[in-house]
Amino acid sequence: MSFTTKSSLFPRKTRKQSFTVLVCGRSGLGKSSFINTIYGRKLMETESASTTLYLSQVCADLEGLDDGAKVELTMIETEKFGTGLSSYDDINVVTDYIENRFDEVLAEESRIRRNPRFKDGRIDVCIYFIEPTTHGLNELDIITLRQLSPIVNIVPVLARADQLTESEKLANKRLIQEDLKVHDISIYDFKFDTIAEEDETAENELREEQDTRITDMLPFALTSSSEIDKNKAEYIRKLSYGTVDILDPEQSDYLAMKQAVFNDYRIELKERAHYSLYETYRTKQLDPQKTHRSSLLMPQELAEHSARLKQAQLQREAQRLKDEDARVNLELERKRALLLQRENELRELERKMTKPESSNDMGQLQDEIDKLEQQQALIARELSRENMATTAAEAVETL
Repeated sequence: MSFTTKSSLFPRKTRKQSFTVLVCGRSGLGKSSFINTIYGRKLMETESASTTLYLSQVCADLEGLDDGAKVELTMIETEKFGTGLSSYDDINVVTDYIENRFDEVLAEESRIRRNPRFKDGRIDVCIYFIEPTTHGLNELDIITLRQLSPIVNIVPVLARADQLTESEKLANKRLIQEDLKVHDISIYDFKFDTIAEEDETAENELREEQDTRITDMLPFALTSSSEIDKNKAEYIRKLSYGTVDILDPEQSDYLAMKQAVFNDYRIELKERAHYSLYETYRTKQLDPQKTHRSSLLMPQELAEHSARLKQAQLQREAQRLKDEDARVNLELERKRALLLQRENELRELERKMTKPESSNDMGQLQDEIDKLEQQQALIARELSRENMATTAAEAVETL
C-alpha cells in the first residue's frame, strides 16, 4: 500500500520531525558500520563481548536532507541477532519490541487524560540485512521476515556487497526476490499511487520512473563505512586489494538506499507505519471476536505488559554490561602486570647505569630507560581511562 502525498521533489516546510529505524539481521553483516555511515560519525560500537541478543539505540539529528527538514533520527540495532542457541527466540524478542511500541500508543489512546509529553516510539521502517549466499534467503531470514512484515515496513538489503562481483550481486538479488515471492513475504512497496489531477501528471510520470528504478534495485546491495578519504572527502572502505567508494553507484547501492528511505519515501514510510500497520494491529487487539493477547485489552494491563518488556530489555542490558565489565577487568589485570614488568626492567637498567663500562653503554642504557618510561606512562594512562570507564559502567548499572 502507498499513499497520496506530495513527492520530495517539491520542498516541504522545515520542521523538526522524528524517524525511527530498526536495523535487523544476523550478527557480522555490517549493521553497526551502516548506522555510523548514516550519521556520518561513530555513534554505535562495532564490537561487543556479549553473546546474547540485545537492542542498542542511538539518536541524533540528521540534517542536509533534500526537503530541508531537520529529522531526529533514532536507529536501533539488533546486536547478536541469530547467533545464540536460541536464534528463533530472538525473533520473538524483536517482534515483542515492535508490538510493545504499538501497545504504548494504544495505552495512551485509551487514557482519559493524555500525557502531553508522550513520545511516540513506533518503528517506521526495518532495514533487514541479508547475508550474501548462493541460496537466497536462509530459514532464519524467512521466519523473521514473515513474522515482522505484518507489523513493520520491511526494506531488504544485501550485506557485504564489496565481496561480490557484479554477476554474483545480480544473482543474489534475483534469488532473494524469488524467495520473497515464494514465501509470500511482504516488503515495502515503493510504487506511488498516481494523482488524478491533470496539472500534476508530469510529477506523476517522474515519480513512477523513480519508483520503478528503486523497486528493480531491491534488495539494495550495501557497502558501508564511516571512514572518509581526506583527499577526496568521500566515504571509503579499505580492503586488502584496494578501496571501495561507497557513494559510487557502480560499487554500492548505499546512496540510492539512503536517498529513498531517508529522503524521498520517509514520509510515506512513516504514514504507512502509523496509519496502516498500526491501525491493523489496533483493530485486532480491540476486536473481542479475534484471538489476541488478553493483556492488551485494558490500559492498566497494557502498561504492565510494557513494563515487563522493558524490564526484560534492562536485564539483557545489565548482562551485557556485566560481560563487558569482566572483559575490562581482565584487560586491567593484564596491563597492571605489564606495568609491573616495565617497572622491574626500569629498576634493573638504573642499577646497571651505576657501573657503566663505557660512554656508549651509558647512552644506550639511557635510551632504553627513556623508552621504558614512555611505555610506563602510556600504560598508566590506559589504566586510568579504563578505570574511569569501569566506574561509569557501574554507575549506569546502579541506575
